[in-house]
This record gives sequence, C-alpha cells and structure tokens, in this order.
Amino acid sequence: MPIPAYRLVYPDSSRVSETLWEWEDPYIQRLFWNARTFGRTVVHCTFLHWNALAEANQRIWETYYLLRLSHAPWDT
Repeated sequence: MPIPAYRLVYPDSSRVSETLWEWEDPYIQRLFWNARTFGRTVVHCTFLHWNALAEANQRIWETYYLLRLSHAPWDT
C-alpha cells in the first residue's frame, strides 16, 4: 500500500533547508495549519514502501539537520 507523505515548502527563501516528510495524521494536520496561517505551500508525495520514505528522510536528515563539525579535531 502506498504511503502518502507531506512537507512544507518555503518558496520565498533559498536558504531554508528541506523539511522532513510527515506521514502521521496529527503532524500532517499541523502542516496544513501552518501553511494556511503563514501562506506556505504543502507538497504531497506518495512513497511505494516504508524503506523509500525512510531513505528520503535519512537523506534530508544527513544533508540539512545533522550537526557538522566546523573543523576537524586535532591529533594530540
């Protein structure tokens, strides 16, 4: 069974990172509320299976959310 997922898009700013895909009902309703209140856009995507959704969110997490070191640690 395909999994519908949604996320917010911020078309007015190029510096804003991608947001994670949401698939659970309470969080989807909050996305729609946020879009109505602040004039944002909600994007819909259908994933064929859970692994595809998990991989998409993992890619976004590693690209935009995971903290990165500002410099490499020194050898002591």
